[in-house]
Amino acid sequence: MHRIRDRSQLLVRGINPQHQLTPASASNLRKPPQRTLTAISHHRSWEVSPNIDATDYWNEYLLTRPTYPASFYNQIYDYHASASPSSTAPTFTVAHDIGAGPGHVALALSHRFPHVNVSDIDPRHLTYARNLHSSSSTSPSQFTYTLTRAEHLATSFPPASADLIISALMFPLLPSPAAALRSIHPVLKPHGAGTLAIAFYGLPHFSDPALAAECQPLLDGIVDRLYRAVIQRGPAAQRAGFKREADAVASWLDCLAFPAGEWRAVERYKWNRGWARLGFFSGWAGGFVVESPVSRVRWGLEKVVEVEDRELWRRDWDVRELRRFVGALVPVEGVEGFEDAGAWRMLEGVMGMGVKRAFSWPVVLVLAKRW
Repeated sequence: MHRIRDRSQLLVRGINPQHQLTPASASNLRKPPQRTLTAISHHRSWEVSPNIDATDYWNEYLLTRPTYPASFYNQIYDYHASASPSSTAPTFTVAHDIGAGPGHVALALSHRFPHVNVSDIDPRHLTYARNLHSSSSTSPSQFTYTLTRAEHLATSFPPASADLIISALMFPLLPSPAAALRSIHPVLKPHGAGTLAIAFYGLPHFSDPALAAECQPLLDGIVDRLYRAVIQRGPAAQRAGFKREADAVASWLDCLAFPAGEWRAVERYKWNRGWARLGFFSGWAGGFVVESPVSRVRWGLEKVVEVEDRELWRRDWDVRELRRFVGALVPVEGVEGFEDAGAWRMLEGVMGMGVKRAFSWPVVLVLAKRW
């Protein structure tokens, strides 16, 4: 395992300023109405509830979530461009954004790839992504929108048609990540020319260790109570989905298997594992024991790098901005009523009223090339 203490050892050449991926309409958000809490899908741990205005939700999501910096994409692009003597020279022609959500990752990919396939399981997400792309400087002809699951990718796209397939945040939420990998594999170009990138990040963490000691447990508790209100009201199949997610994330995606006969040059990067929790919620919130699955890392054959960087994806927020992030975590109606006002007051008392504090993120990125 490679351990990097100084983030300067992982800087990527050629970093350019990243576009701000926020829709213009996000500046005039309506306050969502109070609603009664209802269950979402019986099998998925996360989706935008049918009774939620998806446009309002994704506007808020893009305003509150971290912006992937140029270095994030450049690390993926540099990995994709690398080739061993036995591999086919990679090209930058077609990329896929699977589980695209609002389409912000697809938009970033379009600055490097002439064509981007955008796929999701919810037509509302594809509509939002199309509108986001049409309001940008990109050409509409650069994008194709497809309603499909990651597990069905091979039936929706031609074999060996994609240079890069990226999944941001989605993989731990799938009922069967292994089935998704089997379906993704044939769509990628073979002989080391096709790259898969899987990324996931968790809750923001207070960057200052002294402040984190007092504040992070309060924030974790607030988020736990929010998730508990959702998870424990759902049916058994849905709770099982949340447990699958929690277990996979607890392993920092080491549970994902990349068989040697199908994948090569696997690299696993983990930022801030030593001091931050990757999971959005604990076992207490789910009413189950979080169990890290058996590691599928092929030690000696895969590159594993752990980096500690308390400035990673830095955001400076006061309590109001932090509370807005938490409010956009779970797209299920009625969750506003489950906020812990007392915990927020305690958190503001420590952070200071209107005082901005630095936050960083736990992040995992898995890269692999198809044989």
